[in-house]
Amino acid sequence: MGKIILTVAPFTNIFYKNNICLYEMDIDVSYSLVKRFYEMGASIVYLPILFDNLYSNNYILSYYEKLVYKIRSNTNMLVHLTLMTNNKMSTEDQNKIFDLKPDIVSILPGSINIANNVLVNTTDQIEYLAYIAMSNGIKTCIEVFDTTMVYYSQQMKKKRLLLSNIYYNLVVGTNGISSEEFKGISHDFLNLLDSIPCDSSWSVSCLGKYQKYMEVFGILCGGHLRTNRIKYAAKIANSFGREVATPDETKVILNLK
Repeated sequence: MGKIILTVAPFTNIFYKNNICLYEMDIDVSYSLVKRFYEMGASIVYLPILFDNLYSNNYILSYYEKLVYKIRSNTNMLVHLTLMTNNKMSTEDQNKIFDLKPDIVSILPGSINIANNVLVNTTDQIEYLAYIAMSNGIKTCIEVFDTTMVYYSQQMKKKRLLLSNIYYNLVVGTNGISSEEFKGISHDFLNLLDSIPCDSSWSVSCLGKYQKYMEVFGILCGGHLRTNRIKYAAKIANSFGREVATPDETKVILNLK
């Protein structure tokens, strides 16, 4: 099955539970949290960018610019930024995210509700972001909450907005989107996995009480993980004979430049 890529999402719960209090954290504190996961084996850091009325868009983008600079100056982690747009995010702001030169960007090919956040994505927005990512040579990760998002990504590929060997992140266990029971979550996961092309790279992320079980599923099925349980995930992966990929090995696995 090969080596496993571990992506850490250290600030996801901050957004979902406490809105965007991340921006009240000192940069050094945020970085120290990222570094701790890096030392445990995470090769990618996933940073969600969301806007609201508490802080200006310029302030938020400046915060990420400083954080990304700190990460890259002290580690060789790959930086994965979200491009889950909403109606507070202008085209100009979207372009500024690319100025941060992420290694990977996420695109959500649809609109969803997560906690108190409404992520609105029109067809024009989705395809524009994919075009800009490709034009800048940045790897695109398709965030998948249901199979329609996989099918839409295949349409984007036909339009030459995505390269072959698409990188998918399969998201299960999200309130209001997928089942909250283990039988339903595992079924959702297998259904999503069955829908993606066989030549795709993929990871799984599970929110909620069944996270550790779904991470074992992901490991056994040959996928990668997005998790905050890096030490646990590395231990389980090693027990099944899968070594944790370094950042340089991750670049090769995901065909990054």
